[in-house]
Amino acid sequence: MEKSFADRVHMVDTTGYRTDLMVNDYVVPLNNFIKNYIGAILFGIVSVLGATPQEVVIVMDEMRAIKIYADDKEIEVRKRFVRDIVGSTVRGIVSPLKGVFLLDKVIIRSRRRI
Repeated sequence: MEKSFADRVHMVDTTGYRTDLMVNDYVVPLNNFIKNYIGAILFGIVSVLGATPQEVVIVMDEMRAIKIYADDKEIEVRKRFVRDIVGSTVRGIVSPLKGVFLLDKVIIRSRRRI
């Protein structure tokens, strides 16, 4: 029987992001597709902010304040609109995941594979 496209995507890690997600101090397991999807979004966010890191971390606290780190250096985001867009993006990519119900505290870390 031929494998479906979804089965092949799940088996092959092609884009090269290692992504970890923690919601409310709980590690959320991610398959390769979701790891790469979220990783591509995080690296896209920092690239439009002018950074080209090997690692990106986005933290959203209980007050929905957003902090963005590129290679352990915080990227200062002065404009509220930009913070709001990034916060909405984080909530949008995390909320439909299995096991995620309440988004009080979110930490997403993604690294490029070498």
